[in-house]
Amino acid sequence: MGDKLNGDFNRGYTTALINVLSFFDGHSDAMKANKLYNQKGVHSVLNFLMENREELRETGTIEGVVVCKDGKNTVLRKAGK
Repeated sequence: MGDKLNGDFNRGYTTALINVLSFFDGHSDAMKANKLYNQKGVHSVLNFLMENREELRETGTIEGVVVCKDGKNTVLRKAGK
């Protein structure tokens, strides 16, 4: 059973990394335009992914991503939130 769990974990972990990479690839232009390719920006993106992890896990993507300013900070939100 340990081998099966380890295999399932490895597949899930790999899928998660592929989903994150695909998110960065798919939103690269918006991230560049909003200067999110720095430590603070990447941290903001990863927090957004964590907040929406169920959708990312179930569908492989997150629909309705909006990049906006909140004071001096650039944040990612779901459309309508």
